[in-house]
Amino acid sequence: MPHNVLLAEDDRAIRHALERALTLEGYEVTAVADGVEALARAHRHPPDVLVLDVMMPGIDGLQVCRVLRAEGDRTPILMLTARVETADRVAGLDAGADDYVVKPFDVDEVFARLRALLRRTDTPVGVPREQQRMPGGGLTVVGLRIDPQARRVWRGNVRSSSPARSSTSWNSSPATPASSRSSRAQTPLRELSSSESGALGRQHTGRRHHVGWR
Repeated sequence: MPHNVLLAEDDRAIRHALERALTLEGYEVTAVADGVEALARAHRHPPDVLVLDVMMPGIDGLQVCRVLRAEGDRTPILMLTARVETADRVAGLDAGADDYVVKPFDVDEVFARLRALLRRTDTPVGVPREQQRMPGGGLTVVGLRIDPQARRVWRGNVRSSSPARSSTSWNSSPATPASSRSSRAQTPLRELSSSESGALGRQHTGRRHHVGWR
């Protein structure tokens, strides 16, 4: 089943171009021109992911984020913005956005970021939406929806009737003996010889790091 994208962008050319690109990529797209309509559509037909322009007339993208998050809506939100300052990106993330794309952008980058957001939140077909947006931020593992705080498990839309176990059952890793921890803590660190440090430096400088614009 294709994912539904709610796109809110006041620039008509960008909205139409992105709507067409997303549709060709296999998404079901609902496109609107402002934040008021975005909120109305999100309430009537909750999408799988939202793509919001930051600067829109009336209610902007940041306000849409704040309203949805205040309502407990955990739907992934990707922001589109022409602002490149760090403070602007921080404001969007603090408002509840999950990721950012800076204009002008390549649609392949938008596709990749949407795929990443949807991978984090995908649930099996048939799981009620209220379970997908649990306040505690449940987990999805091999077809199971887990709410650690409530100690509840769903398979599909059926909740397990098994009694909750003690809190220690959530951590199955065996405890490390105190003697082992102390012996490791007392093991002195060996300084690198000049030849080893030179080799390490050559390995590090041989890697490629891409930060910022290409």
